[in-house]
Amino acid sequence: MEVLLVGPYPPSSGGVQAHMGALARELERLGHRVTVLTYREGGGERAGGERVVALPTIPLGGLRGPSFILEASSWLRLRGWRFDVVHAHYARTSGAAAWISARLGGPRFVLTFHGTDAALEGRIDRAATCAVARGASAVTAVSRFLSSRVRERCGVEPTIIPGAVDREVFGSLPEREECRRIVGIPEDSRVVAFVGSLVEVRDPLTAVRAVSMVEGVAMLIVGDGPLRGEVERLAAELGMGGRLLAVGRVPRAEVPLYLRAADVSIHTPRFEGQGLAILESMAAGTPPVAVDVGAIGEVVEDGVTGLLTGRDPRELASAVERLLGDEDLRLAMAREGMRRAMGRSWSDVVGEYLRLYGGTAD
Repeated sequence: MEVLLVGPYPPSSGGVQAHMGALARELERLGHRVTVLTYREGGGERAGGERVVALPTIPLGGLRGPSFILEASSWLRLRGWRFDVVHAHYARTSGAAAWISARLGGPRFVLTFHGTDAALEGRIDRAATCAVARGASAVTAVSRFLSSRVRERCGVEPTIIPGAVDREVFGSLPEREECRRIVGIPEDSRVVAFVGSLVEVRDPLTAVRAVSMVEGVAMLIVGDGPLRGEVERLAAELGMGGRLLAVGRVPRAEVPLYLRAADVSIHTPRFEGQGLAILESMAAGTPPVAVDVGAIGEVVEDGVTGLLTGRDPRELASAVERLLGDEDLRLAMAREGMRRAMGRSWSDVVGEYLRLYGGTAD
């Protein structure tokens, strides 16, 4: 089967990128031929043998998305026909490009909602995104939360296909002490990790405020973005000093090592479609403390695989202190979190997509 995946791709980081990279790798492993149509900054990192086409989009905030829609819709209109399946990831941009192409006579497409593309708050945003969803030959969502939101606001019933973790990678991680040696973290530190892009929707400033309230704890930040300067300034103002370990963006293959090196992870998104970073933290044996928004409750069972809280930094800090102060609880959550996270693999995800595509899952 010839599969075209459309959307953001590594080395840029995020849940959509991780999802698409894993799909490309697993589809290729099963013998399918994969092409990825992505932004100009994508394509520097391969998951396997996929072909990557990076379009000449404009790398500026307000123009990046529209320029991708224009370039991708033109490309699809002219070349999309040679693929058995066109699969657009993220409705507002990739989905919009596929919809425009289809309206102009291009190929039909499968659409996956990943997160803020299902926010559907403003009238114009809702009308445009719902038109894209209604124009797709099949619609999926990575969580029950997103599926219900699309159903209620667009009258479309998405198939729920959550993402997963790489069992081979997480199953072969070294012990925490060795991971700390590899990434350069002192063995006797107490470490809380924030893994994700430093952007408004991830709300890293709230995470910094929370961790600053926990005495003697180092905050490890893995990720980069426009809020990095503000994050570092706030940490300095709050007296964190040498307790902030901001390593920036690291290769995708190294992220599990950093997750495993931490004692606890912290997650403060304002909107969450699934929470792959949380799932991966659980797979690494690092219990999460997370703000209970969106689909996070589908990933974390409060008090069993992690702790769910409100957005108040004091409440987050209290949850972090509870886990760090109770080793038995932390280890019990780590074991159960690992068991649940490792119960679903990317091969399971691809099998579900292939049945939707009309191919074989074998």
